[in-house]
Amino acid sequence: ADLTAQVEAGEAEWTRRLRAEYDRAFAKKRTGLSWSVWRASELDQAAVAWVLSSVFVRFCEDNELIDGVWITGSGERAQFALDAEAVFYRQDPARNARDWLKEGFGVLASLPATADVVSREHSPVWRLPLGADASKQILQFWRETRNDGTLLRSLADPTLDTRFLGDIYQDLSEAAKKKYALLQTPVFVEEFILDQTLDPAGKQAALETATIHAGEVPLRVARACRDVAYLAETITQLGNSNAVTDAAAAGLMARAAVQTAALNVKINARGLQNPHLALAWQQEVASLEAEVEALAGSITAIAAERGGF
Repeated sequence: ADLTAQVEAGEAEWTRRLRAEYDRAFAKKRTGLSWSVWRASELDQAAVAWVLSSVFVRFCEDNELIDGVWITGSGERAQFALDAEAVFYRQDPARNARDWLKEGFGVLASLPATADVVSREHSPVWRLPLGADASKQILQFWRETRNDGTLLRSLADPTLDTRFLGDIYQDLSEAAKKKYALLQTPVFVEEFILDQTLDPAGKQAALETATIHAGEVPLRVARACRDVAYLAETITQLGNSNAVTDAAAAGLMARAAVQTAALNVKINARGLQNPHLALAWQQEVASLEAEVEALAGSITAIAAERGGF
């Protein structure tokens, strides 16, 4: 709501840049969405990025994986964060809660293990700024305490289990999950925790496990979409002739989905230590791609024949 209100007001420079970005994309046919729909998607991603970035800062703070405290912490660390924030504002009274959050995000962006979390080149937090009041609400959310003064939402975990981060990453935005196929713990989270906690041998074993998981998910997606393409071919051939192009479109989209999933399998296969599994993945996705390519040709031909074009 905060970002949407800023765009609708149209006073901030970044809102005009966003509209210009849409106009260029529409003119070059990179999107066929209306301005309002495209804008909503971009702002949704920005809101997700702001929240997730604060979650990761908090996880690192509570488990002392980074030096310093920006949002809050247990015990005296909570006051450290408040004191540091007060000094930050005294240095420049024009600063606000958004600027303070970005200070914390900047620390993550400067570290190799966490740079992908808030990449200055790609993360929306740097180009779509949350309002000062909304940023303050994020700080207040994390700083809430129980009656005994302990944090209401501590992320401290002696096992450094990051699966809850994956759940948030996956479920925070249903639209984001559908559009960008966000599934479970991001690789940068896994790698950062591994860098902090495991010896080299253990780290390699854990990374292999994580890589296998990261490759198996898109491989299952590719198989399922291949099956969809077969169904689309059948429907194109036997279904209602008035819907022949709809069925054909479904088949072509299934081909694109297989190709997209295959890219993720291939990149993970490159990171596998097990060469036999890597080869098996590469051979299977090559077979799946060839299969859906042939299906797409068949579907297109059937649709042209039945549609009379």
